[in-house]
Amino acid sequence: MANSYGYRLYKFEIYKGNARKPHPMYIENDKGVDWWYREHLEVAAQPFVDRAVHGMPPLLNGNDRSQDLDEVPVFQLVSVALRGTNLYGTIRHGRPGGYDLALPKPSLGGEATPIDISDHSPTREYRFVVYFPTVGDEAVLAVEAVSGACPVRYLTNWARRWSQLHGEDHPVDGASGPWFKPTAHALGDPRQMTQFIEKSTLLEVVLVAGGRGRSRLRRDEAFRVTSTLDVQGKESALRKLEGAIVAKKSDEEMAAELAAMLGREVADIDLDDGWIVLDTEYGRQQVSPSRIPDVFTYPIAEQRPSDPTFHREIAAKAATLASHQLNSTFDFTNTDE
Repeated sequence: MANSYGYRLYKFEIYKGNARKPHPMYIENDKGVDWWYREHLEVAAQPFVDRAVHGMPPLLNGNDRSQDLDEVPVFQLVSVALRGTNLYGTIRHGRPGGYDLALPKPSLGGEATPIDISDHSPTREYRFVVYFPTVGDEAVLAVEAVSGACPVRYLTNWARRWSQLHGEDHPVDGASGPWFKPTAHALGDPRQMTQFIEKSTLLEVVLVAGGRGRSRLRRDEAFRVTSTLDVQGKESALRKLEGAIVAKKSDEEMAAELAAMLGREVADIDLDDGWIVLDTEYGRQQVSPSRIPDVFTYPIAEQRPSDPTFHREIAAKAATLASHQLNSTFDFTNTDE
């Protein structure tokens, strides 16, 4: 069966330690020198090149996760390097598949023998690029997708762990140095989002009062309204969802529009969050302007593209989406040569 090669794009931000607001990617003259997160990430990641790890890293507080390391996916950083303002790298990812023997290809001839892989996890390489802004604090992360698989969660979680360990190895005033947690939220173009919505079935509308404060932090909900709607209402709600995403409205603004469909009693409520639950080909998805599903793969080819082709493709699409969806300025120059 042929593989399909493509990529997924994400808005990439960082948080210092357990802070709840994004941290700048660049600080001018921090303690006498300019500080760049891109340089911090490269330095923090380098010691872990070619080191295989199993499962997710420890929790933010350092506690180990409850996971059987023989049964969870394996992850390995293969390479990482800054080129200009952007960070290029390759990771390896796979999982135990329950296989026991790998049989040789016919082209290897009759002398080739099967290989026992019962205690091994088959893996493949995935390329990634972080396009750091020349102005602004929202970066773009591009991660290769192969036949629908895209290990972005492993990349961002281990990037956080590398930063934590770097801080421990470089104490400041007798305490661990600062560390940074990256987040990745999917970027999807309007046409792709429209096709996704059209192929989905609305299950319910969820509206929340007291769900977020002015800073967008979660707080206790005052109450929640859930409605399954009739057929006409579902069609109208999907149009409002599509329009809100295209117009880059907030979740609160979309919630107010959806509330108006449910009657005056709901419309008069001071709502501040809302989303639509869709039944999609990828399963149940919560969707709103800030909840773009992590399912949008931009295809390239059925054969693994060369590095120049891969980087050229993602740079072109990233430039288009970033110009409309992010508050940053970028240099998407291809640096393969």
